[in-house]
Amino acid sequence: MLTQLAKLHLNILNRGRRMKDRAVLPLINSLPGWVKPAHFTSLRVIILAIALLLYLQDLIGNAAFLFLIIISALTDALDGALARAKQSITGFGATYDLLADRLMFMAVFFFFYEITDNYGWIWQILIDLVTAVILLILWLLKKNSPVRPLMTLRWLIFFLWLLSYLVFLVLK
Repeated sequence: MLTQLAKLHLNILNRGRRMKDRAVLPLINSLPGWVKPAHFTSLRVIILAIALLLYLQDLIGNAAFLFLIIISALTDALDGALARAKQSITGFGATYDLLADRLMFMAVFFFFYEITDNYGWIWQILIDLVTAVILLILWLLKKNSPVRPLMTLRWLIFFLWLLSYLVFLVLK
């Protein structure tokens, strides 16, 4: 049962990736040759780290913080598409992207935690931190690790959790 759900989830993700790749292809073709996918991933990490620090210090408001999260999401769309277009997908790049994704989701969930005053979001942040640490350790050990199944299961859990949260908001 879980294997079938994981396959369905991966099929949906792959279709979404193909659509996204087609949408950003003109931009990717216009980039200089020296630009690497890790440049976009690093930009995302820097944007999010600065955004979180500024937001936690109350130096920027909700709108500015959300804008920076959206900019980081755009860099997320570009790094994977660029790696696939240049056929330069690496184990490091995939792991680095997953860790940057965790940081982005932490920022998103922290944003929702702040604007909804809902303590449930704090658990999501903790799960994301644990997942990021596990992925980093697995990559550093360079073992044959179950990163893809782990992330597929993680996404499925996140989707079910988000769906239940949205239902709760509607019924509230």
